[in-house]
Amino acid sequence: MGYIGLPTAIIAAEKGFEVVGFDIDEQRVARINSFDPVIEEPEIVGRLDFVLKNKSFRATSEIESADYYIIAVPTPLTSEHGVDLSFVWSALDFIMLVMQSGNSIILESTVPVGTTEKIVQRVKKHNPAWEVGKDFFAAHCPERVLPGNIFYELEHNDRIIGGYDEESSAQVTQFYRTFVKGNIYFKTSRLAEMVKLIENSSRDVQIAFAHQVAAMAEAAKLNPYEVIHMANKHPRVNVLNPTCGVGGHCIAIDPYFLIESFPQQTQLIAQARQVNNMRTQQVISQICRALQDFDGKPTVLLAGLTYKANVDDLRESPALKIAAQLAQLDTIDLLVAEPNVAPIQLHEYVAPSQIVNFNIGIEKADVVVLLVAHTSFNLQNHMVLLQTKLVLDFCGSWFKVTQDSSNFLSNVHGSVEKEL
Repeated sequence: MGYIGLPTAIIAAEKGFEVVGFDIDEQRVARINSFDPVIEEPEIVGRLDFVLKNKSFRATSEIESADYYIIAVPTPLTSEHGVDLSFVWSALDFIMLVMQSGNSIILESTVPVGTTEKIVQRVKKHNPAWEVGKDFFAAHCPERVLPGNIFYELEHNDRIIGGYDEESSAQVTQFYRTFVKGNIYFKTSRLAEMVKLIENSSRDVQIAFAHQVAAMAEAAKLNPYEVIHMANKHPRVNVLNPTCGVGGHCIAIDPYFLIESFPQQTQLIAQARQVNNMRTQQVISQICRALQDFDGKPTVLLAGLTYKANVDDLRESPALKIAAQLAQLDTIDLLVAEPNVAPIQLHEYVAPSQIVNFNIGIEKADVVVLLVAHTSFNLQNHMVLLQTKLVLDFCGSWFKVTQDSSNFLSNVHGSVEKEL
């Protein structure tokens, strides 16, 4: 019942299914049943309220029988960057306790190629007399939604039904047809598994190129955002904006699934991962170099700690890693501003006294470090004040609001170009 499972459960309940949301976290289950969705997502509070009151949805920590079992659990990495499928196998073990003939298992979690086939093998080992495509059905249907717009994309994005066989695809499609307005494509489970990994690995490679452009521009004492902005004037060029690194539960993780499975065919993907992993440390080094010019103990504000803009998700966040490392320095007074996350969730990384409102932080800070481009950070309202600060822009926000100013990079103390 997380970022994918809960919204999927809600939208299925809205479409007439009787939905049971299973989670082993009893506290999460209790909060959801008490109309608290736990996660931040537009529309989720009202929609959860509706399906709970309508009694078409409830959460539970006790597995129950169903026609469709949707596995939407984390698939993290091990400390050696291998794939940890323990949550998938644990979920399947629960399912096999109660599943009956005619049921369907739908795997939405991102997994290595061949995982759906292993699910089928485990079910057949548990029930030797069962035949896939007849007594039970299995498919991989990868989610492809954007946090902050999940409900819309669950309905409107195209979906791949990666059935173990044609009968499984047909059976599982009956579920998705009830709410998916986008195209539905029928493919094998192995193809669906690889497509999901390719989608996120492609983004990772594109981001790595942006980070290399940033490194080159910074070495040449140029503003990387201006370099990319002008390069993108070419009709067939679309370089992404560099950030302080790559985080989240997908793009920073999924390439390793391919690297582990296909070590001889993933040299570019592996190199892109290395570039993106290095970016966060490069940003920390730039910040520390800029702070060396200060006499005394400067007050530094870090703006944004989530892994991307306008979400509450801290998983694998490079900005959070930067904050945690800078919090160890006794040569600065550190402040952090993260409007999308409850302060208590940040106490593991920074002291409560270091968490401030963005507007207050700007007034107190000598140095403002822009790490995440939250729209709530309305820099336009602080243009005059920010020009008296050292501004380090690692998300393109300052460049965006100043690019049309005739005095860009000339009067703004602390632009990336001047800092370098």
